[in-house]
Amino acid sequence: MGYEKQENIAVTTSFSDNALSTTPREHDLYNKKDPVKSFEHKNKYELMYHVTKKIYSTMNPSDVLSEILNTIQSTYPNFACQLFLSTNINNDELPAKELIYNEEFAHKLSVQSFSTGEIKIDQNSLKNRTRLYAPLRGKQGIYGVLQIEVDKIIEFSSDTIDFIRFLADTAGNALENAQLYQQSTQLILDLQLINDITHQLNASLRLSDTANYLKEQLIKSFQVEDVAFILFDEEENFNLLRESSPYFLNTSLKWFENKIFPEIQSEKEAIFLGDFSKKYPECTVELRSIMIIPMIQSEHINGVIILTHHQPNFFSFNDFKLIQSIVHHSTLAFANSSLREQLELSVITDYLTKLYSRRYLDEKCEAHLQSGKQGVFLLLDIDDFKKVNDTYGHEVGDSLIIQVANIIQKNIMDIGFAARWGGEELAVYLPEVNIEDGMRVASQLVIQIEEQTDPLITVSVGIAYWHRDNRESMCGIFDRADRSLYEAKRLGKNGVAKVT
Repeated sequence: MGYEKQENIAVTTSFSDNALSTTPREHDLYNKKDPVKSFEHKNKYELMYHVTKKIYSTMNPSDVLSEILNTIQSTYPNFACQLFLSTNINNDELPAKELIYNEEFAHKLSVQSFSTGEIKIDQNSLKNRTRLYAPLRGKQGIYGVLQIEVDKIIEFSSDTIDFIRFLADTAGNALENAQLYQQSTQLILDLQLINDITHQLNASLRLSDTANYLKEQLIKSFQVEDVAFILFDEEENFNLLRESSPYFLNTSLKWFENKIFPEIQSEKEAIFLGDFSKKYPECTVELRSIMIIPMIQSEHINGVIILTHHQPNFFSFNDFKLIQSIVHHSTLAFANSSLREQLELSVITDYLTKLYSRRYLDEKCEAHLQSGKQGVFLLLDIDDFKKVNDTYGHEVGDSLIIQVANIIQKNIMDIGFAARWGGEELAVYLPEVNIEDGMRVASQLVIQIEEQTDPLITVSVGIAYWHRDNRESMCGIFDRADRSLYEAKRLGKNGVAKVT
């Protein structure tokens, strides 16, 4: 094919498949006497067979690309090769660069060859250079461009162009096959991961076990740094599980409660950001790569899982989609674990005060009596409770019992546990507490109840102490506490008494 050449002007020629087969005139780089030209004709089909065999013998695109480049180099020693790839190839020895495909580079022939799927030729008389761009075509797409450069102005023969096209298409098929193989392999691994996690989560019955296992798997499989498990209650208040990463346990999530959680509850969509702090500079928590994925069950959001990394853009979109699937499969396990614990709690707690039931307190006390060194048992009774009910009504009476229960909980949270003993009587057990500290706690309860209840009421407290040197049955301890309570009532109420 003839071409127009002017001084200091780059001339571009486009070759389509049909144009290549109807070229009227061709000039080759080498004449018929050139041994390299003779080698090309003699070995062309053998080389094609060798390269084709190579592509079917490996799923490693680097090996195929290296073979193709070596074939071109051995056949045409004066050709310099460069690859522009749209997919990443982990091989530093290959002359490969990323193909930048956008409007800024649309004028480049490499990009035009990539977008049209046609061979492009650039003859630049200014630089005395000829370049050929061959698209790396597969059956489903184009995966890059092969650049051939010669340091002179030449016209490629149709045989040479056909041969380069064959090699470029072979490379495109290799990249496509490798990509499809990697995608199918990754899909199998992803499904296996989801199956393993789901199987393990469904086998676990405790909420803490469920959260800990999922956290370990997310950190292991996706290099997540920090994970937060947040469950919503019926009033859409959030509860941060203690199995969350220390970073979130030590960080206030008030901003999330006001801004992010309502947005997720409204839209029911996950949040995936490469730089959270850039998107939300007003946030009080400094975060970079982040995924906030809702746990949705029957169109209801049970909570969210937050995953973070300090590096911006750390997680890939494939990571995000896979983690979404894992969270979706995990939601039922969280719901089942949470429901089971709620049922267990309802069995061992009093529905009104939310303190333990008497039966559960009996079991806890008995267990400690067998293994502990000492303990204190307190029995509290609201003074003149019948008069309170007659004066204010039973609703106020129930409210006062709840108020007393809350005061008890605040005072003994770290040192003991409490139960509703029956009616207006409540009990407290303080394991490993001596009699002096037990009397101090009992007196503090008497004072605070008189000061903090509305309407104001008083309580009488009976106390019983045991030590392993005079170990006795739990029934005996309960009996002494009951007799001590009777003594406190006899002494005028609103106080603490102890009998031996």
